[in-house]
Amino acid sequence: HFVESYCLDLEEGGKDIVFTIGEAYTDPSNHAITKVPGRVDFKMDIRSIDNDILLKLDQDLRAEAERISAKRDITVELGDVSNAQPAVMNEQLRIGFHKQLGKMSIPTMDIGSGGGHDCAVFAEQGVNSAMLFIRNDGGSHNPDEAMEIEDFARATDVLAGLLSERFCC
Repeated sequence: HFVESYCLDLEEGGKDIVFTIGEAYTDPSNHAITKVPGRVDFKMDIRSIDNDILLKLDQDLRAEAERISAKRDITVELGDVSNAQPAVMNEQLRIGFHKQLGKMSIPTMDIGSGGGHDCAVFAEQGVNSAMLFIRNDGGSHNPDEAMEIEDFARATDVLAGLLSERFCC
């Protein structure tokens, strides 16, 4: 609840932030539907293009965990933070993608990915980088994801148009 409220406040203030709890589980040998588990483990992914926001949230989250621990007489161990540095995509490439998408009457939106894609690694090394996302029913990293080949083909056309404009005669 703390993280959700914190992130909603940041979003309302125009800041970029997103969080996901991708795993939450108890010890299967020691839980039941009517029993409060003795231990709950979870993994949280918090992303932003502003690393200062991430560092401040980590600090505030740890303070909140200490407060809850004392109030409830429990132990909350948040563990280590990876703190992968956000990578900013190249503005000219981003604008180029928007231009190509506009030519094809495909609606656009800017989104921060936050993923540790190869693109982020390249951007951190000074290689002009941008990402073009293809809609995908079921979402990424889902065994039931379902990208339509027509969407893939249109994205390929967008990329080819951008490359043609930037590098061809």
